[in-house]
Amino acid sequence: MPAPARGAACPRSAGSRPVPRASAPFPGGARGVGGGRKGGLSVCGIAGFQGGYSAGLLERMTAAVAHRGPDGCGTLLLEGDGAAAPTGLGHRRLSIIDPSTQGRQPMAAPCPRCRSAGVAELALTYNGEVYNFAELRHGLRAQGHVFHSGTDTEVLLHLYAEVGLAMPERLNGIFAFALRDETARARRPMSSP
Repeated sequence: MPAPARGAACPRSAGSRPVPRASAPFPGGARGVGGGRKGGLSVCGIAGFQGGYSAGLLERMTAAVAHRGPDGCGTLLLEGDGAAAPTGLGHRRLSIIDPSTQGRQPMAAPCPRCRSAGVAELALTYNGEVYNFAELRHGLRAQGHVFHSGTDTEVLLHLYAEVGLAMPERLNGIFAFALRDETARARRPMSSP
């Protein structure tokens, strides 16, 4: 399989601007932010496709949601191999839980327990907040998962590797995600749901 292509740094789209943070946290620790709408919230923006589309389309899709995530962006284009279709994942970041660069998305979780060496095997773009991520992370660490960030995003990757499609029912929160698992045909949940 050819190496996955990471897009260049996403340009700020015309009319996008940094969004000020509100001083008071919302339930779950999220902070409200103004996004040009009175009392509005800004959240991360995710984009993606599966099929024979171009990296340029992924860049345009990600730019279209630039107003949702002023703190960073990323794209990932994975070529299809065998029965797998090419997949593009894009992300505009609003840093809340872990503002470090380790929280960049699309994200991979190189981890022997996950049977993943990086984005070629398992990659995710995510928006939301998982309220029970600390509890899930603690349990996953006890099972031998290796974490590289303090994000709830990375917890999703490890949890998926552990329980497969039973992952969403374990989550308490508000979220949307797109996940590419190149080894899905060979992956079996490691623990029962």
